[in-house]
Amino acid sequence: MPDRTAYDPALFTGTASYYRRYRSHYPPETFAYLRDRFSLGPGVRVLDLGCGTGRLTIPLAQLGCDVTGMDPDRAMLAEARLEASSLIPQTSSLHWVQGSSFNLAPALGAFHLVTMGQSFHWMDRDATVAALEPLIDTDGGIALIAPFDRSGPPTDELGHAEDAIREVVAQFLGPRRRAGSGTYDHPIDHHERVLGRSAFLTTSRRGVIHGIAPGPSTNSPATPSPSRGLRPRSSATASPNSKPPCMPTSPRCSRPARSAKRAKSKS
Repeated sequence: MPDRTAYDPALFTGTASYYRRYRSHYPPETFAYLRDRFSLGPGVRVLDLGCGTGRLTIPLAQLGCDVTGMDPDRAMLAEARLEASSLIPQTSSLHWVQGSSFNLAPALGAFHLVTMGQSFHWMDRDATVAALEPLIDTDGGIALIAPFDRSGPPTDELGHAEDAIREVVAQFLGPRRRAGSGTYDHPIDHHERVLGRSAFLTTSRRGVIHGIAPGPSTNSPATPSPSRGLRPRSSATASPNSKPPCMPTSPRCSRPARSAKRAKSKS
């Protein structure tokens, strides 16, 4: 089991160029969904945590958002900058910061949305969500994004593919998967459960789990904060009984439990 109480600098040594070359891209529909769901656009601050080579970071910047890509691996950030240089030349809305979930602090500023694309499982997830809560603007949120969907019934084709992948991983990394200076076991709890026991109330949409921060009702227009460039947010509907989905490029959302408690008290 990896030590999730401290970042292991050896975790991704030698892998950055492969991540840039082979990591799946997310389709335009994913970013259209995030844009509509979180009112993304010029001036809206977004943090892409565990950004890797920028698979989420760069398209979010192309929406006009003020995006910070944060990753602890220097080589990953170098690949991300290289990728961005050919797609968003001289942009002032895209920033790269070397750091991990253990470096989350008020000095980063406030964000309307925090995204994580296949990085949350490497972190101390409960501690990360707790550290993010004070950094996320009123009625902002967290979006965890996966590139595949497991919400439907399993198929023989998917099963065979997963078996082949496991064989390759075992061949090169051992039966107990090596990861950096230790080994890796995938977390048992689904991400929805982690968000569900936090201040965020979780709802899902095929591969995207989102957690929404508490805030004023958005039935009437909200006043954006000039210093943060935020926009009014539409209310999210929570689905406490939702099961973990996972479909090609869909987002997942959560809304704070405080909102849930208020809703219960009205019923």
